[in-house]
Amino acid sequence: MVYVLISVSLAFFFPREWTLVLGLSTAAWIFSNFLIHAYFTLYTGEYSPGVVTASALYAPIAVYIYATFVGSGLLSTVDIIVSVIVGFAVMYVPTLIQVRRGKTVSAP
Repeated sequence: MVYVLISVSLAFFFPREWTLVLGLSTAAWIFSNFLIHAYFTLYTGEYSPGVVTASALYAPIAVYIYATFVGSGLLSTVDIIVSVIVGFAVMYVPTLIQVRRGKTVSAP
């Protein structure tokens, strides 16, 4: 959550290209949260309360944010791709580190 607060605050108060990319990466981060919840629900076959929130809120909001940015022309295609990479990395790198260490990963 600290990541979201810092990146969105930087984009809001200091609107430069790199802060907009960082702020936009939070949309990729919340979309990847949806993907994790959906994966674990489908993989385990068990209901996860997070999948409802992620499906109903996170995925549509992330798609809307990206559609708005793409349509606005504020950022280049490269900037948008970088924001997706950063957002997904923030979500998945800690998970991959845990898996590598041999820890079990539970649905967030």
